[in-house]
Amino acid sequence: MTTLIAPISEADYNNFPSLKLPEGFEGDKVILLLNQAWATLTTLARQPLSQTTTTEVHEFGTRYCNVTPQGSLKILPKNLPLISVTSLSYSTSPANYSWTALTGFDTLSDSVVLNTSPFYRGDSGFVKLVYSSGYATIPDDLKLACALMAEHLLSGGYFPTSGGGGEGSVLPLWLPKDVQRILNNYTRVR
Repeated sequence: MTTLIAPISEADYNNFPSLKLPEGFEGDKVILLLNQAWATLTTLARQPLSQTTTTEVHEFGTRYCNVTPQGSLKILPKNLPLISVTSLSYSTSPANYSWTALTGFDTLSDSVVLNTSPFYRGDSGFVKLVYSSGYATIPDDLKLACALMAEHLLSGGYFPTSGGGGEGSVLPLWLPKDVQRILNNYTRVR
């Protein structure tokens, strides 16, 4: 039995108006199709859409980890939206990465701000950020995008419908406009 990773089930798919599965297309085949559609959306968004934990090391002094004019340390994680920070630490030595924990930071939806920075402009060092991002509850428009992508994969022959096959790794040559419009709101910008 295949595990459903996509945010919609076969029943959810069938509840969308005008989307119907081919006769006899059910069970594991549908789960594989929906998982492939979700994986395709995640790939095209260039970031996890479901909630996930990520560890990133940022070099201090870059546009993604720097001191603001007000003297705060601001870190911009790659994956958004930012849900929570598990840990924040810094190191001044790239040789052994001896990390020192940082506390007293504010978590915004797109950044982490530490009001008392361990760095000053011109310093060198690294910041390690462990955080959760994505969506614990997938927004309805992303669920719709998953259903539309599944329909697109199936109708365009990007998904094997009979015998063998598996999940496939071929991305469609084009995206339906509705999927592209929805995905524009969730695509990583950096």
